[in-house]
Amino acid sequence: MNLTITKEQILAGLQAVQNVVSTAPRCPILSNVLIRAEKDRVEFTATDLDVTIACSVEAKVKNPAPPPRAGKKNSSASRAN
Repeated sequence: MNLTITKEQILAGLQAVQNVVSTAPRCPILSNVLIRAEKDRVEFTATDLDVTIACSVEAKVKNPAPPPRAGKKNSSASRAN
């Protein structure tokens, strides 16, 4: 995935979905946030299998790809910089 996005936009997307990300999930995949880039948007999606939250923000996407990322870790790393 190759894109241009501001730190604030990443934080906004992660903060919108992080409340559903469990720190002690039933399955390890549930502690992740799916980040998908398409056209001019980046979509953040998280689920606990009962509730799913999705949020999209504007970005310049050069090469879209859908790799899952650790939600709590990304959120903490984005705040640190």
